[in-house]
Amino acid sequence: MLLDLVVKQLQDSLAILDIELVPVHQKLVAIRRQLVALAAKEEPHKAELKPLQEELRKIDSHVFSLDFSPVELT
Repeated sequence: MLLDLVVKQLQDSLAILDIELVPVHQKLVAIRRQLVALAAKEEPHKAELKPLQEELRKIDSHVFSLDFSPVELT
């Protein structure tokens, strides 16, 4: 089927992560894990979310900047 072929091609093209995006991906995975851990708590505190939110904003501003400058993540 044509649709299945197109879906497969799109999945294959997304399976390879550009080397420049690897640090961003790793940081996003780490943040996701921290968010999952916070969500598992009965009463997560907003203070615990603030640093994660700031890190996401930092990543967002670097990755989607107009000059596409390299992303430095700490």
